[in-house]
Amino acid sequence: MSDSTKVFICKGCGIGESLNLDKLKEIAEKEFSAQTMICEQLCNESNLIRDCLVKGTNKVLIAACSQRNKTSNFQFENTIVERVNLREGVIWSHSSGDDMQGMAEDYLRMGMASLKNKSPPSQLELGKSKDILVIGGGITGMTAAIEIAKAGYGVFLVEMEDKLGGKLNSFRSILPVQYPYRDMVNANKFLQEKIKDVTSREKIRVMTSSTVKDISGQPGAFKVTVNSSGGELNLNVGAVVVATGWTQYDASKITKLKYGKSPKIMTNMELESYLSKKKSEINSPECPRTFAFVLCAGQRDPENIPYCSSVCCLTSLKEALMIRERIKESKVYIFYKDIRALG
Repeated sequence: MSDSTKVFICKGCGIGESLNLDKLKEIAEKEFSAQTMICEQLCNESNLIRDCLVKGTNKVLIAACSQRNKTSNFQFENTIVERVNLREGVIWSHSSGDDMQGMAEDYLRMGMASLKNKSPPSQLELGKSKDILVIGGGITGMTAAIEIAKAGYGVFLVEMEDKLGGKLNSFRSILPVQYPYRDMVNANKFLQEKIKDVTSREKIRVMTSSTVKDISGQPGAFKVTVNSSGGELNLNVGAVVVATGWTQYDASKITKLKYGKSPKIMTNMELESYLSKKKSEINSPECPRTFAFVLCAGQRDPENIPYCSSVCCLTSLKEALMIRERIKESKVYIFYKDIRALG
């Protein structure tokens, strides 16, 4: 084995007391012609290894603990590192004696043989791109695009609909987004300000009525094919942000709540659309004045969704306030397990 290989054997964690490390050193030096050092505690001596690397070592064998431990301590640039597990694999799992020593010697030989046949990978030069693709032009995608542009990178923002905004286009108001977090925010005003911020930035290219057809490559060098109204476009990007939105749970699966049996049984999103109508429409004599919210509908339920969505409590509280504000003499009841007002 070439002089560029070095072996480091650790005495820590009982390895030095349980094994004949001088014998292991002899095997590495005589059988494999490798320069070998026995160290008190390698996890505290990684700088010692770095000093050896400066002097030309490009292959290192660490005979110590499991490769699952101290991984970052034993990662060195342009260096092949082989780990031989003397702690968990030998002294912690076998009784002392000749068999344990023999196993340690075999592990060392196997590690050296493995290291001997390894060589550094040849560097592959790829044309890297600093542009970033954001898929989805809703509030999440737009926010991501703005922050990326602020950092100085170019953005391709792809949205399948003919306008930005996603589901926010269906909202009348949204929860407070700024201190002191007391007043509801006009959703349309908030959305238009966000769209203006996106479209006014030179580093953001907005592509509506477009879909991503194909992505290939690797981080730093992705090739993307986009189908747009103007034809097929080929893009080179370094990273991809997927912000494709969310899908409302199918309320008809919650059979006990009878969704779909009456137009007066609706989801939060349907209620949002209802409350966005003109006041005269939702205050006519035939319109309801009493509303009940059933929270955790289909959530925290092993038969449907076992987790909490973290949004329905606050959304229902917001819509309850909208009802009281927009419908005269209205009453609102909220049935809940817990009110989880996150944020």
